[in-house]
Amino acid sequence: MIASIYGVVTFVAPGEAHVEVPGIGIGYRVWMRSDLDFLLPEPINLRIRQVIKEDSNDLYGFQFEAEEAIFLAITRIKGCGPKLAMKVLSNISTADFERAVKERDVKRLTSIKGVGGNTAQAIIDGAT
Repeated sequence: MIASIYGVVTFVAPGEAHVEVPGIGIGYRVWMRSDLDFLLPEPINLRIRQVIKEDSNDLYGFQFEAEEAIFLAITRIKGCGPKLAMKVLSNISTADFERAVKERDVKRLTSIKGVGGNTAQAIIDGAT
């Protein structure tokens, strides 16, 4: 299981970055928030969550512990996967997410494309 990656961002596309690890000659494709900007090449240290499924082995990267905590809270909810969690992280700051959960603000979460009322309520219930 990969827990962290320290390397250099060499390529960026919406929602993903390629990180090369100096000295060992290996690169990783890491799914990240789509609102991040990088100056290439840029050194980075990421917390990683590896999601292994029958047909995929994906790495999700986080610059901050709070982002990773939100990702884990959302992916623990039945019917909410890592792609939805990354969509939420790409469209709301961690502080706004925490505020929406604390204030039980379904409307704020449903303003994120792909998050309906039932999903927003499940996220609020699951994250508290």
